[in-house]
Amino acid sequence: MPHSETSATVLIASPFDEDCEALRRILDASGECHWRIRFTRTCQEAWMALHQESVDVIITECDFPDGLGWKHVLDEVQSMGGFQPVIVASRLADERLWAEALNLGGYDLLMKPFDGEETLRVMATAVLEARNTRRDWERRRRARHAVA
Repeated sequence: MPHSETSATVLIASPFDEDCEALRRILDASGECHWRIRFTRTCQEAWMALHQESVDVIITECDFPDGLGWKHVLDEVQSMGGFQPVIVASRLADERLWAEALNLGGYDLLMKPFDGEETLRVMATAVLEARNTRRDWERRRRARHAVA
């Protein structure tokens, strides 16, 4: 894990200023974890950020004005072999979108406007699971190299 257990970096990909500010308020109010927040407004900016810095969890808007959306962000994370959970945010969150996101490899779905407790619960669980997955992968990799 790239950061201490009490801090995490979140990449928020959304063209909407009000969503970014709402998430900042929720995360800043969290007393258990220090959240480092990186905002991007487009999928392309999100892709660049993923290649430039270590990110623990990603919250992405469902659809962007340029026609791209959460699936493009998820595809980029998966193509990089990353362990970052991708959480989809939408005002039109429903069971169909939730099932689609999970079936394609997304972590969860957050309905907007964001509920503070739900947002923090989903994000904290996502970070914990991603860190555990990353640790397990590193242990297996080291064990394979030790045998070789």
